[in-house]
Amino acid sequence: MKKKLVFLIYMFTFIFLLTGCENNGEDEAEEKDWTDGLVKAQKVEVSLAKEKKLITVIEEPPSVDKFVSALQPDRWKLADIPDNAIPEKDFTMYQERTTKLGESSDGPTTVKEVAKITTYKDIPYIDFTIHNNIFGFEVTEDIAEYLAKQGGE
Repeated sequence: MKKKLVFLIYMFTFIFLLTGCENNGEDEAEEKDWTDGLVKAQKVEVSLAKEKKLITVIEEPPSVDKFVSALQPDRWKLADIPDNAIPEKDFTMYQERTTKLGESSDGPTTVKEVAKITTYKDIPYIDFTIHNNIFGFEVTEDIAEYLAKQGGE
């Protein structure tokens, strides 16, 4: 009887370990999580990359939505930034801080940086920074042109 019980425990443990590794589509959700910094943006500051000189601020919700949709992150390809690349503009995206349970929502709202995009002069590459991680991407020419026109410089 004791041997059967031990055998059953081993079998259930083995089955549990095998089925515990099932994915249940969680990878798809994780793939989309990195774009949350873009989608949830409520303010975008455009500045010159080298001088850190602020060019413009995009704050109106329709303008921010237009900016974010023009980025088309599904068309970005991971790539190494060329060594001779010259940083041109920084696009810093901000989101309102989340009011947590027990905190007052009264008073001035503060924003936090959620993502940053650095463009490069005359080449279709960007650096995308989120959660202190920097990723290099090659973007399409139309996305690169759109970003180059932002801020008017």
